[in-house]
Amino acid sequence: MKRLLRKWRAGFKKKVVHPVTQSLRTGTSPHEVTLTLVLGILVSLIPVFGVSTIIVTTLALRMKLNLIIINIANFLVYPLQILFYIPFIQLGLIIHPSENAPHSFQEFISLAQESWIGAITFFGSATIFAVLAWLLVCIPLGLILYHIFYHSFRKFVQIRTSVFIKDTAS
Repeated sequence: MKRLLRKWRAGFKKKVVHPVTQSLRTGTSPHEVTLTLVLGILVSLIPVFGVSTIIVTTLALRMKLNLIIINIANFLVYPLQILFYIPFIQLGLIIHPSENAPHSFQEFISLAQESWIGAITFFGSATIFAVLAWLLVCIPLGLILYHIFYHSFRKFVQIRTSVFIKDTAS
Protein backbone atom coordinates (compact mmCIF):
# COMPACT_ATOMS: atom_id res chain seq x y z
CA MET A 1 0.00 0.00 0.00
CA LYS A 2 2.81 2.40 0.92
CA ARG A 3 4.57 1.59 -2.34
CA LEU A 4 1.41 2.36 -4.32
CA LEU A 5 0.90 5.63 -2.43
CA ARG A 6 4.54 6.63 -3.02
CA LYS A 7 4.19 5.81 -6.71
CA TRP A 8 0.95 7.82 -6.98
CA ARG A 9 2.52 10.79 -5.14
CA ALA A 10 5.56 10.72 -7.45
CA GLY A 11 3.30 10.62 -10.52
CA PHE A 12 1.19 13.49 -9.17
CA LYS A 13 4.29 15.61 -8.60
CA LYS A 14 5.67 14.81 -12.03
CA LYS A 15 2.45 15.34 -13.99
CA VAL A 16 0.70 18.08 -12.00
CA VAL A 17 2.94 19.96 -9.58
CA HIS A 18 6.00 20.10 -11.83
CA PRO A 19 4.28 21.74 -14.85
CA VAL A 20 2.68 24.39 -12.62
CA THR A 21 5.87 25.21 -10.70
CA GLN A 22 7.92 25.11 -13.90
CA SER A 23 5.56 27.62 -15.46
CA LEU A 24 5.96 29.91 -12.44
CA ARG A 25 9.75 29.50 -12.52
CA THR A 26 9.97 30.47 -16.18
CA GLY A 27 8.33 33.82 -15.54
CA THR A 28 4.63 33.21 -16.04
CA SER A 29 2.78 35.48 -13.64
CA PRO A 30 0.83 34.02 -10.71
CA HIS A 31 -2.27 35.70 -12.18
CA GLU A 32 -1.90 33.85 -15.48
CA VAL A 33 -1.26 30.46 -13.85
CA THR A 34 -4.18 30.99 -11.47
CA LEU A 35 -6.53 32.04 -14.25
CA THR A 36 -5.50 28.99 -16.27
CA LEU A 37 -6.12 26.58 -13.40
CA VAL A 38 -9.42 28.14 -12.32
CA LEU A 39 -10.81 28.16 -15.86
CA GLY A 40 -9.75 24.54 -16.34
CA ILE A 41 -11.45 23.52 -13.09
CA LEU A 42 -14.66 25.46 -13.70
CA VAL A 43 -15.12 24.38 -17.30
CA SER A 44 -14.57 20.74 -16.38
CA LEU A 45 -17.64 20.92 -14.12
CA ILE A 46 -20.01 21.91 -16.95
CA PRO A 47 -23.02 19.55 -16.93
CA VAL A 48 -22.74 18.70 -20.63
CA PHE A 49 -20.65 15.61 -21.29
CA GLY A 50 -17.96 15.69 -23.96
CA VAL A 51 -17.50 19.42 -24.39
CA SER A 52 -15.15 20.45 -21.57
CA THR A 53 -11.91 19.52 -23.37
CA ILE A 54 -12.97 21.41 -26.49
CA ILE A 55 -13.93 24.46 -24.42
CA VAL A 56 -10.71 24.57 -22.36
CA THR A 57 -8.56 24.11 -25.45
CA THR A 58 -10.41 26.92 -27.22
CA LEU A 59 -10.11 29.17 -24.14
CA ALA A 60 -6.39 28.45 -23.82
CA LEU A 61 -5.70 29.22 -27.47
CA ARG A 62 -7.88 32.35 -27.59
CA MET A 63 -6.63 33.77 -24.27
CA LYS A 64 -3.02 32.60 -24.79
CA LEU A 65 -3.07 30.52 -21.61
CA ASN A 66 -0.90 27.49 -20.86
CA LEU A 67 -2.55 24.61 -22.72
CA ILE A 68 -0.86 21.93 -20.61
CA ILE A 69 -1.93 23.40 -17.26
CA ILE A 70 -5.53 24.03 -18.32
CA ASN A 71 -5.85 20.45 -19.60
CA ILE A 72 -4.27 19.04 -16.44
CA ALA A 73 -6.87 20.91 -14.36
CA ASN A 74 -9.63 19.74 -16.70
CA PHE A 75 -8.64 16.07 -16.53
CA LEU A 76 -8.10 16.09 -12.76
CA VAL A 77 -11.51 17.59 -12.00
CA TYR A 78 -13.41 15.72 -14.72
CA PRO A 79 -14.70 12.99 -12.33
CA LEU A 80 -16.47 15.74 -10.39
CA GLN A 81 -18.48 16.53 -13.54
CA ILE A 82 -20.12 13.14 -13.24
CA LEU A 83 -20.61 13.57 -9.50
CA PHE A 84 -22.23 17.01 -9.83
CA TYR A 85 -24.35 16.25 -12.90
CA ILE A 86 -27.54 15.32 -11.01
CA PRO A 87 -27.21 18.15 -8.43
CA PHE A 88 -26.88 20.68 -11.28
CA ILE A 89 -30.01 19.27 -12.92
CA GLN A 90 -31.85 19.45 -9.59
CA LEU A 91 -30.71 23.02 -9.05
CA GLY A 92 -31.79 23.82 -12.61
CA LEU A 93 -35.23 22.40 -11.83
CA ILE A 94 -35.39 24.59 -8.73
CA ILE A 95 -34.57 27.63 -10.87
CA HIS A 96 -37.14 26.65 -13.50
CA PRO A 97 -39.69 24.19 -12.05
CA SER A 98 -41.44 21.80 -14.42
CA GLU A 99 -44.72 20.06 -13.57
CA ASN A 100 -43.96 16.93 -15.55
CA ALA A 101 -40.34 16.57 -14.42
CA PRO A 102 -39.51 13.08 -13.14
CA HIS A 103 -38.33 13.14 -9.52
CA SER A 104 -36.76 9.69 -9.48
CA PHE A 105 -34.97 7.34 -11.80
CA GLN A 106 -38.07 5.13 -12.01
CA GLU A 107 -40.21 8.10 -13.09
CA PHE A 108 -37.66 8.96 -15.77
CA ILE A 109 -37.71 5.35 -17.04
CA SER A 110 -41.53 5.37 -17.20
CA LEU A 111 -41.43 8.74 -19.02
CA ALA A 112 -38.97 7.24 -21.53
CA GLN A 113 -41.17 4.18 -22.00
CA GLU A 114 -44.26 6.34 -22.61
CA SER A 115 -42.64 8.75 -25.01
CA TRP A 116 -39.04 8.91 -26.18
CA ILE A 117 -39.63 12.38 -27.54
CA GLY A 118 -40.96 13.54 -24.18
CA ALA A 119 -37.93 12.10 -22.40
CA ILE A 120 -35.50 13.70 -24.86
CA THR A 121 -37.34 17.04 -24.60
CA PHE A 122 -37.22 16.91 -20.81
CA PHE A 123 -33.55 15.90 -20.85
CA GLY A 124 -32.66 18.74 -23.23
CA SER A 125 -34.46 21.42 -21.24
CA ALA A 126 -33.12 20.03 -17.95
CA THR A 127 -29.58 20.23 -19.37
CA ILE A 128 -30.11 23.86 -20.39
CA PHE A 129 -31.23 24.78 -16.88
CA ALA A 130 -28.41 22.67 -15.41
CA VAL A 131 -25.96 24.82 -17.39
CA LEU A 132 -27.65 27.93 -15.98
CA ALA A 133 -27.24 26.48 -12.47
CA TRP A 134 -23.58 25.71 -13.29
CA LEU A 135 -23.05 29.35 -14.30
CA LEU A 136 -24.58 30.56 -11.04
CA VAL A 137 -22.35 28.24 -9.01
CA CYS A 138 -19.19 28.95 -11.03
CA ILE A 139 -19.12 32.69 -10.39
CA PRO A 140 -18.61 32.53 -6.60
CA LEU A 141 -16.62 29.28 -6.83
CA GLY A 142 -14.28 30.85 -9.39
CA LEU A 143 -13.69 33.90 -7.20
CA ILE A 144 -12.92 31.72 -4.18
CA LEU A 145 -10.57 29.44 -6.14
CA TYR A 146 -8.85 32.41 -7.77
CA HIS A 147 -8.21 34.02 -4.38
CA ILE A 148 -6.79 30.80 -2.88
CA PHE A 149 -4.57 29.87 -5.84
CA TYR A 150 -3.36 33.41 -6.53
CA HIS A 151 -2.09 33.99 -3.00
CA SER A 152 -0.45 30.55 -2.92
CA PHE A 153 1.33 31.09 -6.24
CA ARG A 154 2.33 34.64 -5.31
CA LYS A 155 3.93 33.32 -2.12
CA PHE A 156 5.71 30.62 -4.13
CA VAL A 157 7.18 33.25 -6.47
CA GLN A 158 8.21 35.47 -3.54
CA ILE A 159 9.97 32.56 -1.82
CA ARG A 160 11.71 31.54 -5.05
CA THR A 161 12.78 35.15 -5.67
CA SER A 162 14.13 35.63 -2.14
CA VAL A 163 16.08 32.35 -2.37
CA PHE A 164 17.49 33.44 -5.75
CA ILE A 165 18.48 36.86 -4.37
CA LYS A 166 20.19 35.24 -1.33
CA ASP A 167 22.10 32.84 -3.61
CA THR A 168 23.34 35.63 -5.89
CA ALA A 169 24.29 37.88 -2.95
CA SER A 170 26.55 35.21 -1.43
